[in-house]
Amino acid sequence: MKRTIAQIADVLKRSRSIFIAGHERPDGDTAGSALALAHALGAMKKKVSVFTKEPLPEYLKFLPGSSLIKRGAVPPSTKYDAAVILECSDLARMGNLISPRQARTIINIDHHLVSASFGDINWIEPDSSATCLMILRLLKKMGAPITKKIAECLYTGMLTDTGRFVQQNTTPETLEAAAELMRNGADPAKVSSEVFANKSMAEIKLLSRALSSTKTYLDGRLAVITINARDFRETGATWRDTEGFVNFPIMLRDSEVAAFIREVPDVGAAKAKPAAKGVIKVSMRSKKIDLTPIVTGYGGGGHKHAAGFSFNSTSCASGGKRSISIAEATAIVARATAPLIKK
Repeated sequence: MKRTIAQIADVLKRSRSIFIAGHERPDGDTAGSALALAHALGAMKKKVSVFTKEPLPEYLKFLPGSSLIKRGAVPPSTKYDAAVILECSDLARMGNLISPRQARTIINIDHHLVSASFGDINWIEPDSSATCLMILRLLKKMGAPITKKIAECLYTGMLTDTGRFVQQNTTPETLEAAAELMRNGADPAKVSSEVFANKSMAEIKLLSRALSSTKTYLDGRLAVITINARDFRETGATWRDTEGFVNFPIMLRDSEVAAFIREVPDVGAAKAKPAAKGVIKVSMRSKKIDLTPIVTGYGGGGHKHAAGFSFNSTSCASGGKRSISIAEATAIVARATAPLIKK
């Protein structure tokens, strides 16, 4: 792994133009790692472009450099010496922002348990608590100074991907890195306020509906909350407002596994529109149980204790396809979870 980090550092040092992107629907770890890397490379006089498919959620717009992020696909005629793809288990998760032919070297940096090695160089560490932790190691290898801007970006990603440093993926290295970032200027109180105390009324109304939907299964060991397209429309909330909702049902005393099941609205709309027919997204959390057997069975991925997948449609008796309901998705999740809970 040290050889891989050194190889990435060498490519970035030799490159003049560098493309950076993370997965669609950017979260704190994706945005934090992309902007931290961009700040460091920019200080080295590199020509850096950070792209994302959708705008950052409101709670991440405080990040230094967030206003410089470009939206949409890169023009086909544009070429880069290197493209760094962050936190994408496969290339499709980036949202078709760039073609592999547009970069001389594709660098894949990811910490998902199931990750395709689509890059020319692949650095995949499922045991890393956050991609931001990996970027910190990379920047140190490159000899890049950890400025206040970089520290704030990296601290944000680590804070959000570990659920405020309390989830199973929090390690001694995570906390040591957080302390180091604080010494370099990251302000925990400021970051926490921006990320967790920056809610809109629409988000609070949507959360109220989600919590009101709470149901338990398997003798209380599986807790589920749900949101449908009508909830999005009537509250005026968007998909960006659902960040962290899945962490509420896992708080129940007897729950071992939690699921947040929702109809996915149009991500390009300012206000939520009805979901594309049959699109149901499932986010899961667990206290100890490995969720991998559940999510990979439905083409999903993530981490052992934080993962997810989507339902697009299901087969019907006539041999065709039909849309799937939230109730059906809930039943499928319960059936898939039962064998793991009984172990």
